[in-house]
Amino acid sequence: SILKPMMKALGKVGEATVRGASKIGSGMQDLYVAEDDFWKITMYEVEKLRRADAFRKAGIKRTAQEIKEEAADVVRNTIPNYAYVGDFVRTMRATPFGNFMSWPSEIFRTGYGIIRQGLKDIKDPVTGSMNYYKSTSPTKSIGLQRLLGATIAFGVLPYTIVKGVQAMQGVSDEEAEA
Repeated sequence: SILKPMMKALGKVGEATVRGASKIGSGMQDLYVAEDDFWKITMYEVEKLRRADAFRKAGIKRTAQEIKEEAADVVRNTIPNYAYVGDFVRTMRATPFGNFMSWPSEIFRTGYGIIRQGLKDIKDPVTGSMNYYKSTSPTKSIGLQRLLGATIAFGVLPYTIVKGVQAMQGVSDEEAEA
């Protein structure tokens, strides 16, 4: 290990410190993964219920397996997951900038997935129409909620935060531009 010469110089105290720091780091990573998994599992369960309810209300028969597969596909494509970053980002992880590339890469991938899923949910299964009012898709309300949420998260919220901070700090638009 690269730390062996340093641990040798520090003796037993150094070894214990490095081991303790390693355990803390490992524990923090485990907590991060657990939190990440919690949200994926929660969203999967919520998506199963939403879709099953929409199909039931529309009188459309779907097996439990079909609902599970649809929900899994939605979560896979709309919730960030570092296992799905592209080859370039995966290669760049070996560099000091790699960790900073993974998150934005996943935001772009899942942002696209959210829009794609929203439109897919609204699209009429018979005519292919994207007209929300004419669509017979049982999931069109889910799609509309998804697109509305994306609009707020990607457009309205960032603008509101910027303007709010400007107002709190007394920064004019001209000062912000400079």
